Amino acid sequence: MSDGTPCTDDLNDCTDDFCDVGVCIHPDLPAGTACGSSADTQCDNPDTCDGLGLCLDNFEMDGLICDDADICTDPDTCLSGVCSGPFGADPPLLAGVGSRAFSVTPVPPGSGTIQAIRITSPDHPCLLKYVDGMGNLIDTPVFMTPDDWGTVIVTGAEIVPSSTYGVQAECATDIGDVAFVSTYSWGDTDGNSLVNIFDITCALDVFQNQLGFCPFAAADIVPCTPDGVVNVFDVVMAFDAFQNGSFPCVGPCLGGGCCIGTDCQIVDDLGMCDGLSGIYQGDGINCFPNACTPAPTSPQGIAASRYPETQISLVADTSLVSAGDLLEVHLYADGIQNVRGYQLSLSSRRNQGWHVVQEEIRTDKSDFLFAGQEVLSAANQDHTILAATLDSAITTTDTRYLATFTIQIDRDDLDEFTISLNPKTTHFVDPKGNGIAVQLTGNTLTTVADLKAGTRIQQQSLQR
Repeated sequence: MSDGTPCTDDLNDCTDDFCDVGVCIHPDLPAGTACGSSADTQCDNPDTCDGLGLCLDNFEMDGLICDDADICTDPDTCLSGVCSGPFGADPPLLAGVGSRAFSVTPVPPGSGTIQAIRITSPDHPCLLKYVDGMGNLIDTPVFMTPDDWGTVIVTGAEIVPSSTYGVQAECATDIGDVAFVSTYSWGDTDGNSLVNIFDITCALDVFQNQLGFCPFAAADIVPCTPDGVVNVFDVVMAFDAFQNGSFPCVGPCLGGGCCIGTDCQIVDDLGMCDGLSGIYQGDGINCFPNACTPAPTSPQGIAASRYPETQISLVADTSLVSAGDLLEVHLYADGIQNVRGYQLSLSSRRNQGWHVVQEEIRTDKSDFLFAGQEVLSAANQDHTILAATLDSAITTTDTRYLATFTIQIDRDDLDEFTISLNPKTTHFVDPKGNGIAVQLTGNTLTTVADLKAGTRIQQQSLQR
């Protein structure tokens, strides 16, 4: 072969292959000659020869920041010419905040990795749920960055006392390490494993909007799906727990009663009831008494009893008022049956001609409904008051005192105005903590007629 004729390839991209004086030689190609991979990415440049017969990878420096286009990884860096990153979510920070709730804080802060919050439980193997932005448990994942999540309070029918829950970050096929948190025992609000007067006080403090050491979620313990309201039902349940009362709802993997309209069906679990668009009552056996036909004033998910002969009357301490005067309105009840606690508030609307300046329960009155018993009473900033006895209920045919509202008359240029109870925040409770659902037959409590000397008060009553 003549010199320069190509000869057998030595399979080295950085050498030339040709004949020289009858011999096949393989001299090195000049430095910078293209070889190997031509890939040109964030972490890899096209390969070139070094002039000594070697093909250089030309990878970018390991650790160089890059973007692998995977929303589930963070931080992304170069390693051996490849851009990649770990699943960017650490196990979340968790804390118990009561018997029906716990807090979740996704981490790390500042991470751009979106993640869903996945909830399971070794105590309730059927449970697999995700958390939405409001802390409710749902079936499909919601993705946000840790900063967007912040700290979320997780609650729902599936979050029950004395249970351990596993919490993980999830993104696409990536699932992070699990962290565990336990709810408090039933009625325990401070996590000391005891249920005592301080836990009852917690519920009362939250009712009065005094959010000191006691978290709101620790006091919001009923109904079976906590409703974001702390009222007389929560306070009475705290009393029950103090008296060793058992948790009134079932766990997430047990069956129970499902109310579909007025029909009660027994289902295997809460999810089946949700699928039937029903209200889950479940005690593991059947529906609670009358649970499928609650009155509008009874919170959904709490059994209701009916005592239609109960009547509430509003009595003013004077029959003549003018603008600027204070008027005491006393509430009395007739036909009380099996009442352990109550919550009362007056309706409020714009330009009604009066406003509440004080509300109280005068427990020293001889005709007080719970006279002579150990009673806790409270009032909140919304001018709603409650009273509840610790250990018994009252049935009486006598007229009994309930509460007093002091209102200030704002104007006397109206022909009339009304004072009425607010049906949404007025409740009576039986010994089991169930709402006593009673039918309103009228809501005009006090009628005012404009007279020259002032405003005449005419008394009416409200039957419940």
